[in-house]
Amino acid sequence: MREKGSIAPLLDALLDYSSQKPLRLHMPGHKGRCLEDMASISHKIFEFDVTEVPGLDDLHEPSGVIKEAQILLSQAYGADESFFLVNGTTGGLHAALMATCKPGDKVILPRNVHRSVIGGVILSGTDPVYLRPEVSRFLGATAIISSEELKQALALTPDARCLIVVNPDYWGIAGDIGLLVNLAHMAHVPVIADEAHGPHLLFHSDLPLSAIQAGADITVQSAHKLLGSLTQSSFLHLKKGIVCRERLCSALKLLQSTSPSYPLMASLDVVRMRMAMNGKELLGAVLDLCRELRSTINETEGFCCFDEDDLDIEENFTIDPTKLVISGRELGISGYELARILRDDHGIQVELADLNNILIMITIADIDKEEIKRLIKALQHISLKRGKSLKRGINSISLNLPDLPEKVLNPRDAFFSSQRLMELKEARGKICGEIIAPYPPGIPLLCPGELITDEIIEYLNFIRDAGAKIHGLKENHLVSVIK
Repeated sequence: MREKGSIAPLLDALLDYSSQKPLRLHMPGHKGRCLEDMASISHKIFEFDVTEVPGLDDLHEPSGVIKEAQILLSQAYGADESFFLVNGTTGGLHAALMATCKPGDKVILPRNVHRSVIGGVILSGTDPVYLRPEVSRFLGATAIISSEELKQALALTPDARCLIVVNPDYWGIAGDIGLLVNLAHMAHVPVIADEAHGPHLLFHSDLPLSAIQAGADITVQSAHKLLGSLTQSSFLHLKKGIVCRERLCSALKLLQSTSPSYPLMASLDVVRMRMAMNGKELLGAVLDLCRELRSTINETEGFCCFDEDDLDIEENFTIDPTKLVISGRELGISGYELARILRDDHGIQVELADLNNILIMITIADIDKEEIKRLIKALQHISLKRGKSLKRGINSISLNLPDLPEKVLNPRDAFFSSQRLMELKEARGKICGEIIAPYPPGIPLLCPGELITDEIIEYLNFIRDAGAKIHGLKENHLVSVIK
């Protein structure tokens, strides 16, 4: 038995996960594989872990190789200026809000933003004006915002300082980003695009339109999610004109580490080079594989891999085919249960599970079709084992998301208010003091300052008991409320 001080539990867990050789259908996009152009970083990770010595430039005041790398990045994406991010897309979104707004300013944003955006609202002290996204009953989740909803919000909020859009969402659904950007610009409102799940869009015509192409003023992208850079590394792209560049740079200096990781930045430089040189070809192969997978899954009894024709959304939309959303509800299997079966019985780890679906991500690292066939074989085995004779359906609450709660306090004011913990089941009518979000996808059901309702309590209890991990619930049953 090892002495307590000799135990490294996190390292042991990583070694154990790696030794199991799971089929990784989750982010980051490199899938644990060292692609050829990343080999020099992998082999010299400790040698490359340096600080701002002469010749290696300074992320916060770039004038040499980092500046050159960022210029190449802006050229690859057609941006006026681009920046490396080492605090993830979260840090970029926070900086974008601080660059466009001051405390008290109104910000228009869809309610299905990631919790990181709400974190930016708290840090910047802005006042959120929420848009209600359309709900897809087929998907059992919120989807895109409509142009009419945005028009109404812009008319009712003439003093809005910025609009935040999500393009595409976690599920790969993208709205009419060009129309939304145009509507905002006609109202003289700058647009911040959370394109965490879209750093690849620009490089293939069969993918949804990138926010950069649509004219967004600031676009933030998670290069690690789909392009295969190291986790926590992202891009920020600026369109000059409305947003003050100097204020954006000041916000980035304030929010990013003063000891930025050179391996992270080098991995960003490599994936930019990869996509600029071979992006269309690489993504073409990915899209071919996804079409094959989607067809085969839909031919497997009891399973459905949704496509554009399945979504019951009125507004114009497109989907990113590299995101495969799979449902086994015809077999009476919830997404949480399907994810567990795939993980425990078949060594397959998915990106996300909810009440209805699982989500898998196919990237340029998924080049071994024989390995991917493990997923098909697993689904066929589950279909045969469960059979339609066990069909029992999923509780209807899985298709009915709670109504948006009433905002009583500004999120920043609520966050800094005195709070106490209480049982969730007893919290009806209390004001929430924390972000409460199933994770993933990290879309808040409650934000600080919002009223807790019976409907939300019921929904949280239901998804928790079904297997959801909920950020913000202490010990899975305690919620922080304003005193």
